[in-house]
Amino acid sequence: MELLLEAHARRDLKTVHGDTPLILAAAQGSPGAVQALLRLHEGIDSQNQVGDTALMVASRAGNLPASKLLLAAGASTSLRNTKRATAGDVARDRGFAAVASAIEGKS
Repeated sequence: MELLLEAHARRDLKTVHGDTPLILAAAQGSPGAVQALLRLHEGIDSQNQVGDTALMVASRAGNLPASKLLLAAGASTSLRNTKRATAGDVARDRGFAAVASAIEGKS
C-alpha cells in the first residue's frame, strides 16, 4: 500500500460497485492500509452504490481495529445505507458487540 501511495497511484478510482480504496481496505480487514489512506485524507465518508461507507464495511466484518481508526479520524456514525442502516446497526446485526459499542460511544 505504502509503495502505491508513494508512487502517486490514483486514489480517486472506484470499483464498478462504487467502492473506494478506503472501503476496500476496510473490507479486507487491513488496519495498516486504512491508516495509510486516512493520512492522505481519503474520503472517509464516501458511500458506494448501496450507501455503505468504510466504517459500515469494517463493522460488517467485525474489524474493531479498522473501525477504531475510522472513528478516531472522524467517520460519521449517523450516515445510513440504502437499507437505512447505520454502521452501529450493521455491527449489531452481525453480532459484533464490541464494534457496535465503539461506534455508539462516538455517536
